[in-house]
Amino acid sequence: PIPIAFWAAMEVTGDYACDSPLGYRYMRVAISSDDAHEKGGVVDRENHTLKMGWDDNAWTGVRFRNVYIPQNARILEAKIVFTAQAAEPTGGWGGSSGGDSGTVNYHITAHDVDNSPTFQAVNYDISDRIPKTSHIVWNITNTWYIWEKYNTPDLKDIVQTIIDRPGWEKGNAMTFMLQRIGTGKRRAWSF
Repeated sequence: PIPIAFWAAMEVTGDYACDSPLGYRYMRVAISSDDAHEKGGVVDRENHTLKMGWDDNAWTGVRFRNVYIPQNARILEAKIVFTAQAAEPTGGWGGSSGGDSGTVNYHITAHDVDNSPTFQAVNYDISDRIPKTSHIVWNITNTWYIWEKYNTPDLKDIVQTIIDRPGWEKGNAMTFMLQRIGTGKRRAWSF
């Protein structure tokens, strides 16, 4: 499987500045319990297809461990990269190549803790996590085609609020939660 990736560009000052004040971090989902989807409260973290919004109030969770962003960094840009999976062909499963299409909207937020734990096979483990009060809307109108990569909108404000927490430390884990609003769906590879 192709792991989900997270990247952030940052400006670092103080002890972590090293030779250059600008930094770039690229992280991937490391284990299968670090990405999951929730449908009707039931959390599935073992499937290699991350079903992003197959039902009303469906949730998707993505956790990145060992996020090496120091507390004093200023986030310049941050995005999650998904790789499309299992696209249903235009002519059905016996037809030619197609993709997940139709408009879909997600609210993206982060788990509002210093060091987010991995997902458990416990009901509501994604939707019950305390979210940041702010969120980013991801409005997807383009068709997703299998193996193609798709970036979220810029998540720098969400990431900044997490690393500005008093208990945040370089190397902690960060979880993002996507809630489908309305109709539509997308599928991505999971770990």
